[in-house]
Amino acid sequence: MINDSSETIIESLSKVFKTIVQAVLLAMLVLFVFFGDLKASLIVASTMPISLLATLCCMKLANFDLNVITAGSLIISVGMMTDNAVVVLEMCFRKKDDGLNFSDAALAGAMVVATSVITSTITTVVVYLPMALLEGLSGQMFKPLGFTIIFALTSSMIAALLLIPLCFTAYKPVEKKDIITNRILRRIIRIYEKVLRKALKFKKTVFLIVVLMVGITIALTPLLRTELYSSTDEGIARISVQFRPNTNLSTMDKTVRELEDFVRNSEDIKSYTTSVSETSGSASISAYKKDESRKKTQDIADEWNLKLHDFSDMCEITCSAGSSMGGGIASQDTYDEVLQSTDLESLKADAARFEDMVKDTEGVLSASSTVRDTGSKAKIVIDPVMARAKGFSAQQVARLVYVNMSGSDALDVSIDGKTYTVKIEYPKDYFETISDVESMTFTNSQGTSVPLTEIGEVRFASAPQSITRNDGMYKATITAQMTSETKDKV
Repeated sequence: MINDSSETIIESLSKVFKTIVQAVLLAMLVLFVFFGDLKASLIVASTMPISLLATLCCMKLANFDLNVITAGSLIISVGMMTDNAVVVLEMCFRKKDDGLNFSDAALAGAMVVATSVITSTITTVVVYLPMALLEGLSGQMFKPLGFTIIFALTSSMIAALLLIPLCFTAYKPVEKKDIITNRILRRIIRIYEKVLRKALKFKKTVFLIVVLMVGITIALTPLLRTELYSSTDEGIARISVQFRPNTNLSTMDKTVRELEDFVRNSEDIKSYTTSVSETSGSASISAYKKDESRKKTQDIADEWNLKLHDFSDMCEITCSAGSSMGGGIASQDTYDEVLQSTDLESLKADAARFEDMVKDTEGVLSASSTVRDTGSKAKIVIDPVMARAKGFSAQQVARLVYVNMSGSDALDVSIDGKTYTVKIEYPKDYFETISDVESMTFTNSQGTSVPLTEIGEVRFASAPQSITRNDGMYKATITAQMTSETKDKV
């Protein structure tokens, strides 16, 4: 087995579940530090596994999978699960200080804060509700995350209002007020009180500072990098090769074998797989990094891009940090610019100028255009005068060339009630070169064989890789290839 992607998935989920356990333990530790009583800490902590269990049941009913996204939302929820429980327990302690017994204090405390707990939970749920109701691609990504958090918050609210009073009555915790944590908090509260009193004397100044901070935050937002998925390092470096149209398989295989030698000689690679397709004129190499390698996969891809961008004139080579989960997650340090025009020739000229400008930009390794004349085709120019002299019209010659290249239907044959068409054509690779095309001969009405070269000329003609129209307008896409270090600068 060259590469087992299940190992990566299991490892990712294991790390997430480990983080959940760590979050629960840290939350219990913090509660113990501030309450100073083990029973109180365990009472609050008991709401977390129950809330998590209820959340998983709701996820099952909603047909959500347990994946990295939903498990991540559980981690986010762990910190919020204890909020309601702490509020309820704290009020139970206050009512106990008023002289009530544990049972009455639990009931009175829960009743006092019930409205506040429900209101605060609904407020938070409403924040995540739009995310849970998203549609399209964003909905597929964020709907499980939003609903999982909503399930967790709702479960924690119910657990706080029902479980905390019950445990308070049963285990009778005692709040220790004279502990070092509370002394530090009281000192911080006194400092905060002094700062707040002074700030209230300068209301306008404080308001302007807040507005200024909001403005700075908004102004800095465009400087953040944006991407659909954050790239993950799975140790897979991909080399994508796009050959010129009409390149034969043997030529493609020769180039790919040279690339294989390049990959094989890399000290960071343990194995690789190769795929070559003559139909699409492309090839790909997936190289798997050694476990002991300290290099990031993206650094390897950047290094290969620098070494391979002038590797061959027959193809375009791009390297990226790949993913076992599909090409959509693969890291691509590219930038696309789209040009449109009603005239193909003017679009090709503008695209060529723009491509040259991109190539001259510092940090750009290479640039390509979808309308660049990188392909080649055989163009037959028929001389009408010479064709008539040999007993043909230009249209007849064109038709004969088409028949030679594509074949023609000879006759229909009926066998057992089914009709079959017999087609006569040359073998697939019969006209493989220009010389093969030039060797065509045609028989005129006098029975004389006339070579194609006597009535026409076979020429090479350039052809774009593809032609795309959008609402009737020709479209060209110019792609710039960069390294991860220069992408933001470009």
